Amino acid sequence: VAESVAWGLGGVRSPAPFWREIDVASAPPAPRFSHTATALGTDGLVVYGGMAGDLSHVRGDMHTLCLEGGTVTGRATWQGPLAFAPPLPRRFGHTAAMVGGQGSHSPGRLLVCGGCSDGADDLLASFDASFFLADLGSRTWTRIQVADVGSRLHSSFLLDHHTLHVTDGNRITLTLGGGNLFSFGTKLNDRTHTFELLDPNKADAAHTRVSTPSVETMPVPQCSRAPARSVETMPVSRCSREQFEQRIIPARVPVLLRGCDFGGTVQGWTPARLKAAAGDKTVSVHVAKEDKMDFITRNFQFQVVSFASLIDRVFGETQGSDTAVGKANTVGETGTDTARPDSPAAAVQGAAAKGSLGDKNSTVAKVAEAATRAGEQAATSHSPAGVGGEFLYLRSMGANFRKDVSDISQTYPQLADEFQLPACVPESVTGERFFSSALRISSSGVQLWTHYDIMDNVLCNVRGTKRVVLWAPEEVERLYVIGSTSQVVDIDNPDLERFPHFANARSTTVILQPGDMLFMPALWFHNVLPLEGCVSVNFFWKHLEASAYQRKDLYGNKDLPAASKALDKLDTLLGELQAIPPYYRRFYLAAARARVTAAFDTAANDE
Repeated sequence: VAESVAWGLGGVRSPAPFWREIDVASAPPAPRFSHTATALGTDGLVVYGGMAGDLSHVRGDMHTLCLEGGTVTGRATWQGPLAFAPPLPRRFGHTAAMVGGQGSHSPGRLLVCGGCSDGADDLLASFDASFFLADLGSRTWTRIQVADVGSRLHSSFLLDHHTLHVTDGNRITLTLGGGNLFSFGTKLNDRTHTFELLDPNKADAAHTRVSTPSVETMPVPQCSRAPARSVETMPVSRCSREQFEQRIIPARVPVLLRGCDFGGTVQGWTPARLKAAAGDKTVSVHVAKEDKMDFITRNFQFQVVSFASLIDRVFGETQGSDTAVGKANTVGETGTDTARPDSPAAAVQGAAAKGSLGDKNSTVAKVAEAATRAGEQAATSHSPAGVGGEFLYLRSMGANFRKDVSDISQTYPQLADEFQLPACVPESVTGERFFSSALRISSSGVQLWTHYDIMDNVLCNVRGTKRVVLWAPEEVERLYVIGSTSQVVDIDNPDLERFPHFANARSTTVILQPGDMLFMPALWFHNVLPLEGCVSVNFFWKHLEASAYQRKDLYGNKDLPAASKALDKLDTLLGELQAIPPYYRRFYLAAARARVTAAFDTAANDE
């Protein structure tokens, strides 16, 4: 909004509390969002930072609103911007709490935590640097040095949705929440940290405790299980539209179609052609130094580059321009791949189109690049060299990456005009059931984390060779899933002490060659590893009616609303069971599991 309206809650001790608009006697601060408004006792508040309303810059100004007479029935006056020496850092998406103070006339100090800057400050580089204290009396500020933090906090993503509280004058409680990653959905943090200010007059603190909500772990029952379903493979020339629509989609299992031409792009999309079609476009690419992409620790960063530069970095000058349609292989269910090099390169992700991030010097572009530095702190293991020692992955995004799904007809119109789905794919995929289309470009060895999508899709492999490992939806109990993502990052050498049930997860592996199209139904987990520089196109569509899906889902990975509600209620119920003694708790957890097992058996019979 372009104006500021202050409201106050009155009559809180009466039978009928009320909200009343406060008469503000002075001009308000400039419009902004993702700022903090922190109470100053009962007669005022302090506003700090935020993103400018027009997205042009991050703000670092601070203002106070003081109530005359300390009631909502009177008038209020804005003061500011307050002059700090040195100037306050620019920040948005942070959280804040007051330390000490007796209200607007004796305000104390503002403790600020987390958030992002516009690149002027090295925020999110480490957890230690993300706290500072601003003294509203002396108009000075200083960073807090936190002792005994440890590497476990370096990957915490403190951008929005975390809370900060100060009690007893010096005890700080930080509860982590979600963080928007700009491209691949939301990262949820489940930890609460407590700190103590060692000396209220000094800017240092000690990390005292970290706690993680948990439910008593019960072993997954072991039983004889059928082998993993194999992937049916057939020439695309033998698949009709009727067969795809009436047999393949309803069967809810992956199918590999070979020999697709994709409108001539298998031969036509050489590096030179790709650059000619979209070389001047600005894209945001995930870049990492590790060979496995980890969505949870964010072991990558964003780089804003031209599309032509990305093509050069992925394919290099020595790679040939010709590529032939190859024959895909279906490998066994062990999850291994004999065609894979012993030490594949890898790791990184990509996102955005010119219309989404715009100029590489823009605020949003800088924030996107800064937002993942925290995850790099945890990256200590040696990884094989990629393209110039880096690993690249681009996933196209919508024209407005904040609200539009990816649609290559809008963001890559020339390439979209050249690409064609096989004739067997129903018209509804690009018509009334269309959800999104995504262009993917990856350097050799970029290994995407194991995850599932809520939409059906076809993965059209245009250039290069990649390994795809698949797990059926019923393997969810062995994949240690948070949200839509598996915690098992290294699927070839898993940590079985941490993830023991993963050893029993049955997978099927296929090798995609140029001209292969893999149909993947919703909820099938998949892990993709390019064995060389690759170009592919995804088409996602709604298998269910549109009303069955989340309204605001840019990436097709948000659970169905009814399922999401049910799981939230389940988490609440499991939390309530933690209040009873362990002997009884285990019994009722077993009873709950029996009910879930019975419901699962009923659902299986329904299929």
